[in-house]
Amino acid sequence: MRNRECRLALIKWSRTFLRQPQKVIDDLHKKINLLKSVEQTETIREEINTHRVELERAYEDNDLYWRQRSRVQWIKEGDRNTRFFHSTTTIRHRTNRVERIKNAVEIWTGDNEGIERIISEYFEHIFKSTNPREEEIDEVLECIEARLAGGASQLLSQPYTSDEVTRAISQMDPLKSPGPDGLARFHLRRGLRQGDPLSPYLFICCAEVLIAMVARVSNSGEFLGVQVAPTAPVVSCLCFADDTLVFERATEEYARVLKNILGKYARASGQEINQEKLMEKYLGLPAAIGRTKKEIFAYLRDRLWSKIKGWGEKQLSRAGKEVMIKAVLQAIPSYVMGCFLLPEGIINDVEAAIKRYWWGHGGNRGLAWVAWNDMCKSKGKGGMGFRDLKSFNLAMITKQVWRIFTSPNMLLSRVISAKYYPQGSLFNATLGYCPSSTWRNIWKTIPYLRQGLQRLIGNSRDTSLWADPWLKEGGSLCLFTKRPMGVVFPDRVSDIIDDSSNSWNMDLLNEFIWPVDIERISAVPLCNGLADDKWVWHCSKNGRFSVKSCYHMILAHRIEHEKSTTWQGGRW
Repeated sequence: MRNRECRLALIKWSRTFLRQPQKVIDDLHKKINLLKSVEQTETIREEINTHRVELERAYEDNDLYWRQRSRVQWIKEGDRNTRFFHSTTTIRHRTNRVERIKNAVEIWTGDNEGIERIISEYFEHIFKSTNPREEEIDEVLECIEARLAGGASQLLSQPYTSDEVTRAISQMDPLKSPGPDGLARFHLRRGLRQGDPLSPYLFICCAEVLIAMVARVSNSGEFLGVQVAPTAPVVSCLCFADDTLVFERATEEYARVLKNILGKYARASGQEINQEKLMEKYLGLPAAIGRTKKEIFAYLRDRLWSKIKGWGEKQLSRAGKEVMIKAVLQAIPSYVMGCFLLPEGIINDVEAAIKRYWWGHGGNRGLAWVAWNDMCKSKGKGGMGFRDLKSFNLAMITKQVWRIFTSPNMLLSRVISAKYYPQGSLFNATLGYCPSSTWRNIWKTIPYLRQGLQRLIGNSRDTSLWADPWLKEGGSLCLFTKRPMGVVFPDRVSDIIDDSSNSWNMDLLNEFIWPVDIERISAVPLCNGLADDKWVWHCSKNGRFSVKSCYHMILAHRIEHEKSTTWQGGRW
């Protein structure tokens, strides 16, 4: 009842005092046209100019009005009162409208009072305190180790300053409410409300307690965690954002230990355990990958089609379609592509939908005037700069392989290496018997990592003279010279350097290296020998891996491969 009265009062206020900007624009146009129809005097012309200034301001208010109603956050400067804002507002209103709601006993309710009562009861239930006993809280907090010194603890306990408050407010979105709007319906008893900027910190603090409880029983031997290989690290708990994943062997004994931990944690924190929930997806990704990958990732194709149908093909120009494809449609599978190699069937379906949207007119399919491979070329090379999704997918997975290769102490690197190449290196690892989907993806993209790697010479002791890509010019980064049979020395790049003069040993070069490589070796600068050799990404100027540079490298390689394959087939 209170919400209904407030809504009616706001509608009356809007009609009486605010008025929609379009009504103001129409009134000003009428006044200007009326003044133009009479005899023009200095006073009349000044009045017309005044109304034109007001009209300009009204158009700006109208633009802001529809941008706020459409809730489009990514537009900084847009067209005035475009169909885009109107259609977005209509779609959003239709999507957000609650026609009916199901109560706790699975009965649908459609009247406004019933919907309000169900929502109120739901939030009153989940936001009320469980009133835990002090003994339970103390038992849980005993697992936490003090990590802050006295000075740091006092600093965090100081009251907020005006500068901190101002800085926090300035970081809020300008088109959203910064706090309670006076319509609070539910009286919360936990201190922080859902959506509060401090809520993530609350989750982190609670997760820290749960982690400490798991670590305590792990150290005592009651909880062993999971070890995928004899030399792999034991994993019992992983955290990401406000999620905590617990790993343990699937036995009744360990299940009781975990149930006891979760029970104590739930009573102390007030959080309830949903025992009916099944984790089919995690962070929007499938929790398990089986043999039917195309069915698992079919939702990407469905999401893309829903976006195309939601926006409508007739509302955007050709330039608008270009932005739509690059910023929205081709961005839909990007997140998944960072973790999985999508099946070719899914990629083909997604690209087919994008091509149909680009060439189509309304409901018609349209004629494709240019091959899609040419459309994926950069604009400087005659294309439109659209993504080749298969090359982009490979580049995204190659980024993960780069992290594993350059950060061997990372947890993921240690688990992968212990499981699939415990005695070797990433580059000589085999696919193995019955590998995981993750390792299959990594193994398929290792050749692309090889193409972009280069050894940057420091003290030259850790770089192979014959095998590593350490040269800079001449096409291949490795030596053209074949290693002589039975020759052990030289083996490292440091073996062909004269330490006394810190220069290349020309006698050794002339003895073992071909003339074409001697010139290339001489072009490599030598440092003072204090820095270690390291791997860099030669496709970027700063030597750091980037998905963009890797994507262009893979795309160029694919285009060249397709050209050579076509020519070998006897046709261009």
